Amino acid sequence: MVFSSVIFLFYFLPVVLGAYFLFPRARNDILLVASLVFYAWGELAFFPVLLGVIAINYIVALRFAGARRRRAWLVAGICANLAVLGCFKYLSFLDANLHGLLGWHIPGAGRFSRIPLGISFFTFQAMSYLIDVYRSVATHSPSLLNVGLYIGMFPHMVAGPIVRYHTIAKGLIRRCITAGRILFGLRLFVVGLAQKTLIANNMGVVA
Repeated sequence: MVFSSVIFLFYFLPVVLGAYFLFPRARNDILLVASLVFYAWGELAFFPVLLGVIAINYIVALRFAGARRRRAWLVAGICANLAVLGCFKYLSFLDANLHGLLGWHIPGAGRFSRIPLGISFFTFQAMSYLIDVYRSVATHSPSLLNVGLYIGMFPHMVAGPIVRYHTIAKGLIRRCITAGRILFGLRLFVVGLAQKTLIANNMGVVA
């Protein structure tokens, strides 16, 4: 599901926005469910990968609190994220080269022949969460829902940008919504959509 598609513009987005403003006390729940549906729509086979990354980083950040070996937990968490990213992005490449040079195959490498949608973005988002909590520029969130929303929020799931956790940590708990901010967001979306459909898509055909 891409942002310029009919299914997103006329079905998914209106439903999400409608629910968001109709149920103000459940806004984070609505955004998280929407983000999970958005990801499952495009990459159902890799949906468990996203859930696993969210769960791992939530647990590791909780272990920072009062832990004597905070650095060890940080290294373990970052290594886990990089392992997920490396397996999907580089294991098949390494397997193909080993087979070409030595005739060897890495057991199970075929399972990682496809790259999950947005894996670079949500793994680096997850690492930002761990690093910010470790450096004490943000506190760990006791809410798995909020951590999942930060890592998997659908507006930046596909193409970023990667947002540092400490910059939006407070916004995950309390947001100020005004008419001016809504109009500013709509203007950004419309301009970006026009650039995508009128310029980027046509230039992509030429390229």
